[in-house]
Amino acid sequence: MKLTCLPVSLYPDLSAGRLTLGEWFRMARSLGLDGADISVAHVTSQAPAFVDELRREAADAGVQIVMLAAYSNFTHPDAIVRARQVDDVRAWIEVAARLGVTFVRLTAGEAYPGLPEDVGLGWVVEGLTACLDDAASTGVRLVFENHTRGAAWKYNDFTHPADRFLNVVRRTAGPGLGILFDTANCLAANDDPLTVLSQIRD
Repeated sequence: MKLTCLPVSLYPDLSAGRLTLGEWFRMARSLGLDGADISVAHVTSQAPAFVDELRREAADAGVQIVMLAAYSNFTHPDAIVRARQVDDVRAWIEVAARLGVTFVRLTAGEAYPGLPEDVGLGWVVEGLTACLDDAASTGVRLVFENHTRGAAWKYNDFTHPADRFLNVVRRTAGPGLGILFDTANCLAANDDPLTVLSQIRD
């Protein structure tokens, strides 16, 4: 089995500049990992030269960047902001393709107070499916995570509890959107991971 890791426990060091992505790649290799995933929060430029250098650093360290973790927020009350989120995803798909990344992780968005469930779920489905063709054309796969809270978010993810997450999964079923299943996020929301997994494993 090939192993990769998103270094969430190292985010403070990466954000503060105490650790570089190149150092993370070398650390990942020293731990015996095949992959070293990264967050968009630590990719400080989308310029081709910067992205190419990042890919070279990973290759020199002997690891592959398997996943680029994005924090899409498709539930923002402002339609302009939601549209900008889709544009951001498209931009990160291009970065991912240049990095040779297999997956871009997407999240639903924040549970803003007063947002009706039916409206929020509709926005989430619309956002998650808006860029599937863009991703397919570059060979990148979009995956939807049952997230808890994005690093810069004020509120928890809108698709908690699990019944909301499963609703979105059913409404986006098809060959385009994959699932990134996180057992810990289920536990954080007091949902049983095995029960949820049994309903999405296909």
